[in-house]
Amino acid sequence: MPSEQYLEAAEGSRQAGASEPGIPKGNLGSPRGGARMRPPLPEGGRLIVYLAVLTASYGWLLVELGRHALAHELHSHILLVPVISGWLLWTNRHQSPAASSPRRSGAIFFALAGVAALAFFLARRHDGILLSANDALAVGTASYVCFVAAGGFALMGRKWMRAMAFPFCFLAFMIPMPDAMAAAVEKALIMASGEVVPVLFEWAGISFFREGLVFEVPGITLEIATECSGIRSTWVLLIIGTLASHLFLASRWRKALLLLIVVPLSIIRNAVRILVIALLCVHHGPHMINSFIHREGGPLFFAAAAGILAMVALFLRQSEIRASRNNPQKNEQ
Repeated sequence: MPSEQYLEAAEGSRQAGASEPGIPKGNLGSPRGGARMRPPLPEGGRLIVYLAVLTASYGWLLVELGRHALAHELHSHILLVPVISGWLLWTNRHQSPAASSPRRSGAIFFALAGVAALAFFLARRHDGILLSANDALAVGTASYVCFVAAGGFALMGRKWMRAMAFPFCFLAFMIPMPDAMAAAVEKALIMASGEVVPVLFEWAGISFFREGLVFEVPGITLEIATECSGIRSTWVLLIIGTLASHLFLASRWRKALLLLIVVPLSIIRNAVRILVIALLCVHHGPHMINSFIHREGGPLFFAAAAGILAMVALFLRQSEIRASRNNPQKNEQ
């Protein structure tokens, strides 16, 4: 019968088609049998997804961190730190090596550190651990930064993390300065300023009597209080110096020199500000203690210190260029 012959031919063609190596088996109309499998997500994409999930998980803490940064001048820089780190990662993405095998030891170390910090953060209320809001945020943020580093080692490997070490290390500036550290730094800056101020007074010809951090000058008594420590400007200068040393300098000793200049520069800046206030009070009257220079002049002196730091960085950069021209085969470290 013609119909039977047609059925046999159709059956034979199906069997032949199933045996052909180039024709996939299964129902061609079914998405299961004929759909192509998607290629796996590249390592960079995995890291982005991981960071997105991690950030969403820590969203409650990061929101509180943002509010804390907006409410306290000492921590106002925190909002810019992740933006700068992300920008550094993005601009260097083409120069970074390809992802290598996971660095398990690094991933485990930072993961355990993150778990420990997070456990301490969550258990502080139940175990009666007294922490200020600032210190609690410092512990919680430290756990977040540790998990970020753990993901980098686990997904991108040791070589990639070594090339991108600075953006990840820069995230440490996200962590609010603990209260004990802030108090110690403030005290050190005040004591150092107290030793520089008499030198400037003598240089300027101001007669004074000193008792500790209290200076009696003609017409007024000045005290170097905690508010005069300049801790915020010092911390910001350190961040700027760290970023500038990474962007513009290659040799390690020049980077270290630029960072070592930050603290004495901040102390001198603070002492010069006190000198200017003293000169205004001596020559124009004690009412100048309430002048703009004293109340709102901090940004002016900070800008001057930042300008000096920029000039030092430029000088070091130029010396590095000259050294590389004179010794083209020498990789200066």
